Amino acid sequence: MLSLFFRSSAYFTSFVLLWRLSLASSPDSLTTTDGCALGQPLQSMGMLQAASRMNNSWGGLGSRRRRTFAAPISATRLESREVLMAKIAKFVYTFAAPAGPWVLAKTWDQRSQFFGGKDRLAIYQSGNQCVVAFAGTDDVSDLSDDLDVRDKEACGHSFHKGIYEEFQNFLSGKKWSSEFQPYLKSDACSGGIIAVGHSLGGALASVLATCANAPGNPLGTQLGFLITSLYTIGAPALAKSSPRNGQTSSGCFNGARFFIEDSQTYDPVSYAAVRIGFEHPRVKAIRLHSDSDDRLSFDTFSCESDEARLNSDEPGMQFPSKNDHLATTYISRIEKLFVE
Repeated sequence: MLSLFFRSSAYFTSFVLLWRLSLASSPDSLTTTDGCALGQPLQSMGMLQAASRMNNSWGGLGSRRRRTFAAPISATRLESREVLMAKIAKFVYTFAAPAGPWVLAKTWDQRSQFFGGKDRLAIYQSGNQCVVAFAGTDDVSDLSDDLDVRDKEACGHSFHKGIYEEFQNFLSGKKWSSEFQPYLKSDACSGGIIAVGHSLGGALASVLATCANAPGNPLGTQLGFLITSLYTIGAPALAKSSPRNGQTSSGCFNGARFFIEDSQTYDPVSYAAVRIGFEHPRVKAIRLHSDSDDRLSFDTFSCESDEARLNSDEPGMQFPSKNDHLATTYISRIEKLFVE
């Protein structure tokens, strides 16, 4: 592993390792193992939501961006799909439930094949719709996966090897073939299956969506179902070409990829692997932003844009922030910016 560490593209990969190790000992990580601050209070539901919208089109890189600002309102409201998916991406670390109408249907806490850590996977269900949720980096074995930046050919793409092998660690498990895969193929999930995850979990959700929807079902009996939507929160890039949805002519997935870039800080995880040649999947990208006056807004980039694949607006003078990567930070912002 040490030889791989020194071979793998320079300082930024090593920075991610040190940053994630510091995350585990942060005072923000009170109860979860990924640094998600469960004790950090969210703002009042009645103080949330976007009131003004500004539509702008920029040239260069073929992007189209819509910026929406947050402003307080005082009305009871339902939690949006974006809020619920962000909550599930966090809840899977501890198998918390429910998230609105979504309740736990299946849980899996398996021992990693590498250093004896734990990997977590869950199915949340609402009616006949299901969410497959992967937990993110939560132990030393996951850190070794994050650092293995060699290529692995699968499902028509050249994936980040460490991420793909972590994905295969689930698919090769007995509980996948005996419980999870049959359940996802059954009528229980006939209304559609959504893949969700935060951090490394978002990358695993992206691999699942790519392979499940690939033409010809390349993984055969390991899958045998389709993913209808993909939601990732602070996820890293994962393939040498942008993973595509093989079930649509555009190659785009329904759903969204959320990442944070503020006026002074940013979440480095969504940028790290891009700098060594990896790309994000073809799904709408939403950049959450806080300016110097703590005013929140978000920019939306179409799934086919270079910003969606590459985070093309490179951070300038901002500093990487572990707080910007916390699932709690994402949930708090998404609650303020997205509403039914």
